[in-house]
Amino acid sequence: MSDERMKKVVAAYRAWRRRRTHKGLLITGLLLAGGLALFLKVDRTWGGLSTAIFGLFFVLLVFQRLGDGKDPALDLLLTRPEDVVWIYYRAGNNRNIGFGVVLGLRGGELLQIEHSHEWLLDQLVPLLPHAKVGFTPQLAEAFKSDPTSVERLAA
Repeated sequence: MSDERMKKVVAAYRAWRRRRTHKGLLITGLLLAGGLALFLKVDRTWGGLSTAIFGLFFVLLVFQRLGDGKDPALDLLLTRPEDVVWIYYRAGNNRNIGFGVVLGLRGGELLQIEHSHEWLLDQLVPLLPHAKVGFTPQLAEAFKSDPTSVERLAA
């Protein structure tokens, strides 16, 4: 039963991510077309600059879309959810650290589901009852020294 719910949650997240990427592609494509029209009809300098910028964004979104199905954290949730000993949401308060759901694994690895939102955490928590939920500096230190100690704290 839990396996089916996990599949549904992961599928819902992937569908949400695809819709989000499609919206980005549509908006960027429209801006790219506007920049190209500006380039061809009005001003080659500003038109060329805007076409280059929006073209770059469009290419980046296409590459992101191509890699959408390859997410080690989501694959792990489908194949080995019992390896997750800690789960929390990282708000990403600076440019170097992204936001999203973070999974702490029994082996000591941290996997992040990039750009995921808190609703995903809310959906995953009941499906990972063995995992400790939330972030504290004490949990981070315990996980760093011995990942299985976090699992024992959760019991």
